[in-house]
Amino acid sequence: MSTVEMPIKALPFEPDARVTILTGAGASADSGVPTFRDPGGLWRRIDPNTIATARGFFADPVRGWALYHELRTHVRACEPNAAHHAISAFQAEHRGVVRLITQNVDGLHLRAGARELIEIHGNLFHTRCGDETCDLAPFFDERPEAATDHRCPSCGGVLRPDVVWFGEPNDLELEREVSEALASCDWYLAIGTSGTVYPAALYARFAKKNGAQTVIVNLELPENAGDFDLHYTGRAAEVVPILLGRP
Repeated sequence: MSTVEMPIKALPFEPDARVTILTGAGASADSGVPTFRDPGGLWRRIDPNTIATARGFFADPVRGWALYHELRTHVRACEPNAAHHAISAFQAEHRGVVRLITQNVDGLHLRAGARELIEIHGNLFHTRCGDETCDLAPFFDERPEAATDHRCPSCGGVLRPDVVWFGEPNDLELEREVSEALASCDWYLAIGTSGTVYPAALYARFAKKNGAQTVIVNLELPENAGDFDLHYTGRAAEVVPILLGRP
């Protein structure tokens, strides 16, 4: 089926429908979260190889942590927008199962009250040891920059943000949860993401193959548009509340 541009109105979810939602950077854009690739985004002034790869970060962790604290400070000042709140309300009120997957690391879904959340790229405000053999569990970290000790209290290694960097695989257990959510859903919604970055690029195709109605909300039609049955153009904060019946 070809992708169809539709008038924006509430989607006809069955009362017990199983819904899986994927959100990307566009879902947080109206909250003021800085993006990586857009004009003025983080990667326009910082080489991603310096802080978004293991080699770059551990080559100069002091500089790396200074940049992450800058990002944490900015994101901490942002608030969940109408899309985040609409998704959380839909999860709370829908009688079926609603699973939420996010590529974002900003934590805004959690601050909006989301449940059944899978953060496939980690969380900007979680910290873990950079030594994979260390037994320190990831922990929520909002310590101010001046008071932060970047040495692991368990093994003395270098702490790092608990996010997925370029070249690193997603957590296998989280990917298993994602696969289950995609295989069992009646509806799959991709919100604020081009859907072209792997492995998320395969999610719509996998859900559709298993019988789901597939929907994308984005500012433009993605390269894999054929994997989606319905396409809605616009900002997530404006479109999502209407689609989920919460204008």
